[in-house]
Amino acid sequence: MLMRLFCLLLALTALAAPAAHAAEPLPPEQAYRFSARVLDAQTLEVHWQIAEGYYMYRDKFKFALDGQAAAKLGAPALPAGKMKEDELFGKVETYRHEVTIRL
Repeated sequence: MLMRLFCLLLALTALAAPAAHAAEPLPPEQAYRFSARVLDAQTLEVHWQIAEGYYMYRDKFKFALDGQAAAKLGAPALPAGKMKEDELFGKVETYRHEVTIRL
């Protein structure tokens, strides 16, 4: 009986190990896969594919050009997000799964 209980506990521990490993956060480049494309001479489209269980805050987006003094960015066209009660920031608007923003 004791051996049977030990085997059962060992099996449960083995099953829990992958779940514990999966709880580690993904590196940012995997959690938020970025891409961008030029739509026309006036429009740039940026896109993030957001991993399951992750989200991005709508009010945290900032855009700037690096080394392009002659070019200027217009205001980003941010889509509506979903409201979330965040334990750190309170009521915030977030994006899950994916978000596409045009500049």
